[in-house]
Amino acid sequence: MRILKLCAIGTILFIAGVVFVFALYPAQPAEETKFGVTFSRAQAEGFGLDWQETYVDILDDLGVKNIRLSAYWNDIEPENNEYNFEILDWQISEAKKRDAKILLAIGRKLPRWPECHIPEWAAGLSREDQNSAVLDMLEKVIIRYKNEPAIWAWQVENEPLFPFGICPSIDREFFEQEVLFTRALDSSRPIVTTDSGELSFWVASGSQGDIFGTTMYKVVRGRGIGLFTYDFVPSAFYRKKAAILKKLLPNIRDIIVVELQAEPWTAGIPVTVDTLDKQFKLFGIDRFKNHIQYARDVGYSQTYLWGVEWWAWLNKEAGHPEFWEEAEKLF
Repeated sequence: MRILKLCAIGTILFIAGVVFVFALYPAQPAEETKFGVTFSRAQAEGFGLDWQETYVDILDDLGVKNIRLSAYWNDIEPENNEYNFEILDWQISEAKKRDAKILLAIGRKLPRWPECHIPEWAAGLSREDQNSAVLDMLEKVIIRYKNEPAIWAWQVENEPLFPFGICPSIDREFFEQEVLFTRALDSSRPIVTTDSGELSFWVASGSQGDIFGTTMYKVVRGRGIGLFTYDFVPSAFYRKKAAILKKLLPNIRDIIVVELQAEPWTAGIPVTVDTLDKQFKLFGIDRFKNHIQYARDVGYSQTYLWGVEWWAWLNKEAGHPEFWEEAEKLF
């Protein structure tokens, strides 16, 4: 019941937001967007892929030059005060060899389910102690990579003010502390903060960073309401919403898309719980092309596609190379 109420409230706010931005701001011409991808080792492995081979294919075969990676807490600190950066070091090194630029997401809540990637040893800590452990981890990550030229920005948390995932309750004060902490350790890079594209007004999260990153999903699934499609929302909505944010928040240098939906939102995790027919019914090649064109029409400076592991699985294991081949045209 609570989920249904939240969905209803979110829908009402979203429709109100559409009316607001169209009433106050004219559409601006779109700019050319640079495409990139978000990559998750665990997601690739969930498809039964060799994650390192897949990563190299993304860099070499697709030719990706902009990639969003995540410093997953459960990967880099599997035991308290015992750090292992092998996975992330390798990813950064391979990107650097190819002159690819990295947006590195850091914190407790990062891309991919369950959203909050908390190691087992920290799961039972009190809120205060867990927050302290997060800051200790952030310090290790930032100091390790602050002199790495391949990393162009830090993304602090992922949609930290949006209630989604298996996570502690929202703590805006701690999120603000994380941003200040990151800036104190490295003032040379911009900080990216993120929020939902459709169900947020962006101001609370955007007020904390230098660059704002929005998600962009057009076919979503909610418990109790099933599938919902945002195809009725024109690209001008995002351009006008960006204009409002920049007017309200002079700290914002740029607005980017951190997640452009390029895979199906299925009934379970992983995507392969559904048959290929169901996957393509939810997200076929025509919709893939449509979303790419939509991002072009929006015209933010950068757009990171969400779903590259799915395309790789389709290409390597499922006999459907069309998504991979279409993506090759972008890079």
